[in-house]
Amino acid sequence: MSLGFTEREGAANFRAGGGFPSGGGGGGRGGGAAGTVLFPEGYTFDQFKTYKTNPDIAKLAPKFTPVTAENEADLIKKLNDMIQDKDFLAKNGIDIAKLNQAARKVYAKDDDIIGSNRPRSKG
Repeated sequence: MSLGFTEREGAANFRAGGGFPSGGGGGGRGGGAAGTVLFPEGYTFDQFKTYKTNPDIAKLAPKFTPVTAENEADLIKKLNDMIQDKDFLAKNGIDIAKLNQAARKVYAKDDDIIGSNRPRSKG
């Protein structure tokens, strides 16, 4: 999952894969009015349910409770609610600078994760 969104209202929202709600194409990870596909191609909700947060990362979010959901739609709603919560970091005891530093260390060899945090060109 990538949270490297633009700052447009609603651009940070996730959606289910399989095209835009209007029936058009889509996919990919771009964000925009219809939101970003939650899972990259080849990754499923069932895989998400078995995912365990790295302990070095988890200890930097001491009040955060990992998200559980009955289905992908429920998960998308819960994640979108978190994204919209302006007090999410404070409520969960997260120091974003420390979390970012730890994530860069833990995932140093994962170009997809590290690359998702690079600034995007505005051109």
